Amino acid sequence: MFSEKELDKEIKAVRDARISEEDFIASFYELLESHETKQDYIAKNITTAKAEHALHLGLLNPNQIFHIDDIQQIARVFRLRFLDIKYFKAEIPTEAYQKIQDLEEQHQTKLGGFKILAPAKLLQLESAEDPLLFIPLQNKYYYLIHKWGKDIKPYRKWLMWPMQTYKHMLVCVLLASIVLTLVLLLFIKNWTAQTALLQFMYNFQALIGLTAFYMISFGKNFSKNN
Repeated sequence: MFSEKELDKEIKAVRDARISEEDFIASFYELLESHETKQDYIAKNITTAKAEHALHLGLLNPNQIFHIDDIQQIARVFRLRFLDIKYFKAEIPTEAYQKIQDLEEQHQTKLGGFKILAPAKLLQLESAEDPLLFIPLQNKYYYLIHKWGKDIKPYRKWLMWPMQTYKHMLVCVLLASIVLTLVLLLFIKNWTAQTALLQFMYNFQALIGLTAFYMISFGKNFSKNN
């Protein structure tokens, strides 16, 4: 009934909804053409910790180039983290290392500044599930090197919807309070509108308190703040 989601295709769908593929590629090339010269770029960034790469565009697959805005939107929707590879605790497969080596040979350069897009638990536990490996290009663009593990579950988007912002959470608590009130009223004889309102207010306050307790106790943040 529900097919699993491939994160790279999800990011591409977000990108294509924002801008056509032709316009995206054209704008990417245009930005790079207007950028500082390669010599100036290397001189300015050679001592910085944050790596960016001026790769040969003709050797890159346009379908694997993504803007940071599209990556962050997918991260918010599916409650993922986009962080430096040093925070990734799971094992990186041999295929990823091979693709990095192939890119380095094609572009005659050393790559660095790798980023991982993955569920937060993969940045804490040694497990493997749907991570994507990126390298930074220029002007907030990233190139997808490799993906591995299982595809993301289709229901994750809906399970994580309340955690996007506090407004999403309030809507969910409000709906849950209404449903809980209607269920409880089934067991109350001769209830009135005042009874229903009081029951709803009690349920809403109780669920707000439980939600706040859960988020504070387990150190949970909304995706917009991650």
